[in-house]
Amino acid sequence: MTLWQVRAGTDDTYEDRFINLDQNGMGQIDIGFSVHTDIGKLGSLDEVIRVLAEQYPPPSKQPRHPKSRETQLWAFAHEMRVGDYVAVPLGRKEVHIGEITSAYRFDPTAKNEAGHAHSRTVDWRALSVPQERIDKDIRDSFQRWTVQRIDLPDAERRAREAAEEWAPSPEGIADELLLDPAFLRDIELLLEDEGKRQAIFQGPPGTGKTYVARKLAERLAGSPERVRLVQFHPSYAYEDFV
Repeated sequence: MTLWQVRAGTDDTYEDRFINLDQNGMGQIDIGFSVHTDIGKLGSLDEVIRVLAEQYPPPSKQPRHPKSRETQLWAFAHEMRVGDYVAVPLGRKEVHIGEITSAYRFDPTAKNEAGHAHSRTVDWRALSVPQERIDKDIRDSFQRWTVQRIDLPDAERRAREAAEEWAPSPEGIADELLLDPAFLRDIELLLEDEGKRQAIFQGPPGTGKTYVARKLAERLAGSPERVRLVQFHPSYAYEDFV
């Protein structure tokens, strides 16, 4: 398997496009380059170069850069594989890490200026992972290019392990908290239920309710930075809350 870098761009909508999960709990990665051509239907990089040159003539006669939009689009559509991992750097501080779970898709309706018409579904394994958690040679390989392959030994495995360490599985949390994994999965289902979206832990003080809730919230949110604890004053009655 391979590790890829895909940058989210500089606009403010990437969080909605990438992270907002669909009904199956998946997110996505996408690129635009304002190119509204189905790259999946083109059979070679040379054909991509020819078609895009006809449809979007270059502004000058300068030689094509090795990291041109044509090369990146070809890699995104044809070289990425289901099961590969992707890292989305957020500046120099954090990175989202996920597994690619779909083939290339082209959206002909994406006609806006950004034109994020080229996408793949991603199962996000960890969000907002501090980059210091990633091996230095991998994070040093992140470039300004939108799409690039990280050609380093075991890069995919090392990124996957970093994601797993940052966002443990329900089973891993259950081991840490000495709880039945089925119990934590039931809590997740309650939170996903459109009719509930909440869970109340009941029990005597000092039995770990808050600790368990925070650990589970951090896993579901993908990062401790996305979790907030709100504590009510003892005089604040349940009736006031309702």
